[in-house]
Amino acid sequence: MKKVGLWFYENENGILVKKKIIEKLEKKGYEVYANFDMRECYIKNGKVYAKDGYCLSNLDILYHMNADEQNSYQNDILKMLEISGVHVFNDYNTFMRCKDKLIANMILRQNGITVPNSMLINNHISKDIVNEFILESGGSVLIKPRTNHGGKGIIKVDSVEQFWDIYTATANVFDNYYLEQYIEFENNDYRIEIFDGEVIGGYSRSKSGSYKTNVSSGGGMLEIPVLEEVKQIGLKAAKVLGITTTIIDMIRSKKNNKLYILEVNPMMGIFIESAMKSGAKLPAQENIPEQFRTDEIKMNKIIEYIEQYLKKENK
Repeated sequence: MKKVGLWFYENENGILVKKKIIEKLEKKGYEVYANFDMRECYIKNGKVYAKDGYCLSNLDILYHMNADEQNSYQNDILKMLEISGVHVFNDYNTFMRCKDKLIANMILRQNGITVPNSMLINNHISKDIVNEFILESGGSVLIKPRTNHGGKGIIKVDSVEQFWDIYTATANVFDNYYLEQYIEFENNDYRIEIFDGEVIGGYSRSKSGSYKTNVSSGGGMLEIPVLEEVKQIGLKAAKVLGITTTIIDMIRSKKNNKLYILEVNPMMGIFIESAMKSGAKLPAQENIPEQFRTDEIKMNKIIEYIEQYLKKENK
């Protein structure tokens, strides 16, 4: 019997989605192991074990989707699982490539995809170099943690003096800073969800304050049809980064009307239909608009991918 691992978020009704995926896989005859926390795993003699002693290295395939419970140790466990022979998706290298905003920005830029100006600096940089970058970027930049999600830790600065106050106060704590051009944009962003080279959904979020659209930061869900331009840019971005499943965030500049990619997320977007019913971050809804009713599509895509991979391995 083929063994499938599932490390899945449980907040915002994720636990219900997780149970449905497990049930669907078990009905197809797979053994599913999902009752573990990757942050509590350990490695012994080249094998990865869960806290209860289950050998995760004996899995045939692992699907991971748990943005809120990541840490550096968990990332090491993911890497070692892959090295020990488990097929992981998204694979470790692609996951980390997209997780790091600096690396993703550079790769997208090299492949002709429009992204904001970016800069990585050390903690003893010349003020003039930073000032030049801020002026080249239109006068405002965002200080971004390279691997956070949900808009956490992002700070907008509108002058080199404002940045320098933060820099001098924290340079003894941080050895590098990632800066990204602030793009003034419309009242919403554009999100496009992709699985294995296919668009499987999309929606927009309204602004919270001057620039954040993350629902966790106060943004709201909007029913805006997904533009063909957004789809094509998203598909190209996913392809050049080599990622199996992702949700990509874009904005349209007020200045030049171009679409800019802000982030290619390292995993699939949350199961929005179930999340909207949970009432965790937005008022609970029962009558979910059709544009957001993609949970079943996403579950089936995950299961189809697992089945196709395991059938290929049997040949």
